[in-house]
Amino acid sequence: MSSGKLRVIAGPMFSGKTTQLVHDVDRYWRAGKRCIIVKHASDERFDKGARIITHDGRQCEKIPTIIAATLDDEEFREVARAAEVIGIDEVQFYARDDAAIARATAFIESLLLAGKTVICAGLDTDYLRKPFMFTLILASRASEVAKLLAVCQKCGADAPFTARACDEKAYAQTEVGGHDMYAAVCLACHAKINAQTH
Repeated sequence: MSSGKLRVIAGPMFSGKTTQLVHDVDRYWRAGKRCIIVKHASDERFDKGARIITHDGRQCEKIPTIIAATLDDEEFREVARAAEVIGIDEVQFYARDDAAIARATAFIESLLLAGKTVICAGLDTDYLRKPFMFTLILASRASEVAKLLAVCQKCGADAPFTARACDEKAYAQTEVGGHDMYAAVCLACHAKINAQTH
C-alpha cells in the first residue's frame, strides 16, 4: 500500500500561507497531477465565489477550486477522492470542536492512505496566541511542516503572531478579516497590544 504525504503550512496573518499553498499545488498541476483546492465558505474577503485570492491580490484561476464549510461536505469529499493533490486553505476553520476535528482528521488520514498528497495552510494560533487545535493536530501528523513568518507591522521585526488591530471585544475568535482587523506582530509588540486592550 502506498502512502501519501501531508504538508502543513502554518503561520500568522500576512505571512504568505495561501501564496505558498497555491505555489505548492501549482507545481503538482504543472506535473500533470489532478489537483483541487478547497476554500472555506466563510472566506469572502476578496471574492464571494470559488476563487483563491491572496492578501496581495494574486489569483489562482487554473486549479479547480470548490467551496466547503466543513470537510464533511460531500461534494468536497467526492472531488477529493478523485484528485491526486488536495490543497486546503484556512484549515483552522474546518473543524472547531472535538467531534469535527476527529472526523476531519480521519478523512485526511484516509486520503493519505489512498496515496494522495494533502497540503493544508492555516493559522496555528489566534489573536491571543491560543492554538487552533485542528492545525496543530495536522502538524503533528504531517510529514512536512513549514512555519512562515510575516513582518511585524509595528516595528519591522520577524512576526510569528497575529494581533487584533481593532477593539478585540467586538469580534469572535474566528472572525474573518484582513488588514482592517488584524496585524502581524512580534512577541514584544503582541504583548504591548494586549496590555493596551486588556
